[in-house]
Amino acid sequence: MLILDRLNEQAKRNALRFPPDCLFRLTPKGVELHGSRSQFATLKRGHNVQYACNEAASIALATLNKTMKTPRVKLGLVLALCLGCLMAMLGCQSTQGTTVDQEFIENLGRAEQGNAEAEFQAGKAYALGRGAAQDWVAAANWYRKAAEQGHAPAQTELGICYHRGQGVDYDAAESVKWLRKAAEQDNAEAEAMLGFAWFQGRGVDGNLDEAEKWFRKSAEQGNAHGKGLLLTLECLGAVLEGKDVTDAVKGLRHAAEHGNAVAQASLGLMYFEGQGLAKDYPEALNWFRRAAKQDNAVAQAFIGLAYFYGDGVKQNDRQAVRWSRWGADQGNELAQQLLGLCYKSGRGVHPDPAEAARWFRKAAAQGNEEAQLSLGLAYRLGQGVPRNEVEAYRWLDFAAVKGNPEAISARAELAGAMTPAQLAQAGVSPRLHLTQFERRIIDAHRQIYSVSCIPSAVEMVLKLIGRVPGTYYDQQNEWKNKMDGSFHNFDGKTIAGVTFYSSFWDPHGRDFPLERPFETIKRELEAGRFVIVGLACPGGTHDWVIYDADAEGDFLAISKGGERTIEDNHVRRTITQMQGTDIGTYEIKPLNSARAETQPWITQTK
Repeated sequence: MLILDRLNEQAKRNALRFPPDCLFRLTPKGVELHGSRSQFATLKRGHNVQYACNEAASIALATLNKTMKTPRVKLGLVLALCLGCLMAMLGCQSTQGTTVDQEFIENLGRAEQGNAEAEFQAGKAYALGRGAAQDWVAAANWYRKAAEQGHAPAQTELGICYHRGQGVDYDAAESVKWLRKAAEQDNAEAEAMLGFAWFQGRGVDGNLDEAEKWFRKSAEQGNAHGKGLLLTLECLGAVLEGKDVTDAVKGLRHAAEHGNAVAQASLGLMYFEGQGLAKDYPEALNWFRRAAKQDNAVAQAFIGLAYFYGDGVKQNDRQAVRWSRWGADQGNELAQQLLGLCYKSGRGVHPDPAEAARWFRKAAAQGNEEAQLSLGLAYRLGQGVPRNEVEAYRWLDFAAVKGNPEAISARAELAGAMTPAQLAQAGVSPRLHLTQFERRIIDAHRQIYSVSCIPSAVEMVLKLIGRVPGTYYDQQNEWKNKMDGSFHNFDGKTIAGVTFYSSFWDPHGRDFPLERPFETIKRELEAGRFVIVGLACPGGTHDWVIYDADAEGDFLAISKGGERTIEDNHVRRTITQMQGTDIGTYEIKPLNSARAETQPWITQTK
């Protein structure tokens, strides 16, 4: 059975749209670094939260909605699993060689003559510090030389370098480019990693069928990582459908007991979260340690977190730093963010704002929201980096559009202190105020079911135009977690005197008439009306409300992820990249005065 058939249904309308970015997502009620206390000095312990329009599902279907006691980390079983096992799969722990041996010199000579295998081995030697001092820039350069000659293992390694930002700048699209070249040559490691990219929606639009296809191809070649991922998907499928996970866990445990690091990390996370298995920190750490011995970065990161909080072990900041550093050195964004926090707050190490900013930057470049917030504040305050309002705004904006409350507040405060020239330099284009949009109405609204983004968008419009009170959730309560619906369910439907219409269901692709929906959106906005739009996200689409345009002609949209208010300020660009979308418009009919008198929230709008 193709378990992703069911998982795709679950994710289709259950996802937030994110830029290519991190595996770990932040929750509005999770363990927070922000609020009334310094985000650098303290960590608030969170609590479990049912998170509608699950962020984790948008990346990896992890609708296992438990919030870990981490720096605002939305765990998600497969998210953490994929991050560690796939970024560590090629054994990148350095032996820290300090001398150049003869074998390395001889191989380097062959490499300099253009021998692809020798070039690959030279890159590997520099990456692992074997025969020469570790040098990731040199490693990436040699991998590239071999990769350009079609050497599949080198293409795989170069793709992973771009994925981790090791020796090269982080670049998800470039990572996918090289992984695809290797996977098309049946390289099993590249197939697993490429499946991960599709699974995560990083460097490509999220597509779970593609992810499963590549995982399976890898597994069929006997690749342990591909096999472990498929087994983990089976566990997730059982949990998501509320089925007995006994058989799925049995297969996962069997693989773990036979040394599969992916399965070991997965079991550890299930015990750590209490998902599918009773929560058991000591048992979780047992499996994390077994995976960590195989250089699994996520296992190392979570061992560090366990020491940071004293979960299953005696609290120990130095051990937290030690384990998080190992994960951070392998490119694990969670470990990088935690290590940055340790340097900022002086936990387990001497306070070092510059080193904190360095690690925050690494995690932020991968899309880690808390790291983006931390780096933005560092630039705002000149802590560890030169004070720079433009850079501060850029990083705060990355976190704010995902709904980070402190980033939203800090961004607004900073914008008020910046000159128009600085705002323009930061990429801010003034909005045109085409509608009577009140953000506070959206901030108070929430999406209450995991796949109710369509009726949620309808309710947002009704609230914005004053036809229903803020407590109105009838459409979502009727819809609940309906997974076989679309905006067609509202086509021609009249609610509180507002009739909704569905448009532009043309097949997406080069032939999609992009200018027609753009013209429709512009016309509706200029008439003072909002527009509902479906925008692509990993795993499917999510519905947003377009409320304005900016001075450059792009459209601005807003939506909800549970209680979080999220933004897309480049809707035109998003739809263009999607090569099409569907939109919802509406017609307002007058309501009789008697009803308006008894329902004071009703207003007559355009």
